[in-house]
Amino acid sequence: MEKCEILSPKVEILPEEPVNTIAIRKNYWKEGLNSLYKLSAFAILAFLNKNESMKLRRSIAMLRKIIVAYDRMLRGLSKRSYCLSYQEIINHGFMKKKHWMYAAYMSLISSLPLLYKLCKEDDILQAAIAKTSFGAGVKLLDNLNDYCHSVEDAIYSLRNLLSAYISGLYEPKVNGNNKIINMAENSALDISAWIYNILNVLRLENKIDITFDWYVNDAKKLIMGQIESLMHKKGSDEAPTMKNYIERIIEKSIGDVWIDIDLCFMESAMKDCMTGKLVNSLMLLKSGISMVFKATILYDDIVDIYEDIRSNSINSMLLLGMERGLIRQNVIKDVNAKELINFLISSGILKDIVKLGDVMHITGIELIQKSISEGLEDIVDENAIIDFCDIMRLFVVRKFLIREKDIPLTWHFVRCPKNNIRLPNDLEEVWKNYQKCLVLMPA
Repeated sequence: MEKCEILSPKVEILPEEPVNTIAIRKNYWKEGLNSLYKLSAFAILAFLNKNESMKLRRSIAMLRKIIVAYDRMLRGLSKRSYCLSYQEIINHGFMKKKHWMYAAYMSLISSLPLLYKLCKEDDILQAAIAKTSFGAGVKLLDNLNDYCHSVEDAIYSLRNLLSAYISGLYEPKVNGNNKIINMAENSALDISAWIYNILNVLRLENKIDITFDWYVNDAKKLIMGQIESLMHKKGSDEAPTMKNYIERIIEKSIGDVWIDIDLCFMESAMKDCMTGKLVNSLMLLKSGISMVFKATILYDDIVDIYEDIRSNSINSMLLLGMERGLIRQNVIKDVNAKELINFLISSGILKDIVKLGDVMHITGIELIQKSISEGLEDIVDENAIIDFCDIMRLFVVRKFLIREKDIPLTWHFVRCPKNNIRLPNDLEEVWKNYQKCLVLMPA
């Protein structure tokens, strides 16, 4: 196993240099970065300016630093003989530039509300860069697993990914029939190893223990949830129940690891104050943000339903339809996808999945508010955290807005969730069982 070291233990924020644009596959290079997207991103930053932690001028300056530094880090992949260079990754369509830039944007607006009072700017940038690496590595490897790998190869790559997350080590693929795909996979693993290297600096310098253990445990849960989701693609096993999906497979959500990275920096800044009460409050905050992220898995199922039918991927809309006896597992791949989806919509499946996602979202917000009232009032920016959670929900459902022409149906999905949601009996039972499994407060 080869150790994959970051360009430097602390990422150096360097002045911007001109980027050599490429003519090949311009759609992959520019897609999602047009003027409308940039205006939308600026509008969100302007909206967040009302919060103490998210002042516009500072947010823009920090975002620019992250983008310049991360672009430089990605271009450093070309120095590794077994990795595919950044431009080749883009050229082959394995990842788009927008994917890591979205990750950088979301990383900053989620880190600032938690760290703005505790950490120096360089540390906040480190946290955001680690989270950007998490988002970029996950997206690149997901694309390879979805479109280039067999299920067996995908499972192997995920286990290798876990090693990169928790040790900074992975086994590069140097043999195989497709050298380009192997090198792209090595690049995804290299990017993911950057997270460990950044957090390991905190461990060595500040002896963080509690939150790093959370990170390791949650990385394991994440990979196991993804592997269980992948096993469904084999088509040999019976589909999981909604209960199993919500209790186990939904752990493929990136939310726990995402927040753990920030919490490591919080512990580093407060290492002399990590009493039981503070640890409990941080655990509650973590549970709330995790719940909001898990809600987006259900929203994603609605957005990605066409692709999931095509690729035989697990999807809560299909699972609920099967549990209610509306569809059979063995005929899903043989029916017209549009007709099947219209049937699920008319049967109320879409609205019920939205309701379950909304209940999770609202519960997550309530847990966040409770955590702040129990010891974090003077540490984090509550309003900015909640704004981020709502923005993330909107970010996920934007594709549905673009795709669907049914205005009443679209409104049902994109409107802000209310507290008085009534779940149907079968989902109410699933939700109650899930709540019993949650460890919302440490013993």
